[in-house]
Amino acid sequence: MKISIEYIPTHENMDYAELLEIDIIQRLSKLDSLHLITENAPELVINTEDVFEVKADDNTIFDKQTLGRLPNGQEVVDYIINNS
Repeated sequence: MKISIEYIPTHENMDYAELLEIDIIQRLSKLDSLHLITENAPELVINTEDVFEVKADDNTIFDKQTLGRLPNGQEVVDYIINNS
């Protein structure tokens, strides 16, 4: 599964995207499930639109606008485990 984190490059988003990437990797590693994602790391993608989205295989699974907050690592890991 290809996981990507797309965001507009604000200071808050850049820091959070990097922390989210690390959190996802650590959580999957603890579950011995890092092999479930392509290249063993989410891809960080800078977007010109005002978005913060997490995508799986190019389909949006979490976004800040719908959630009303930034997604967290546990939500992303649960999605990966439940949909692999």
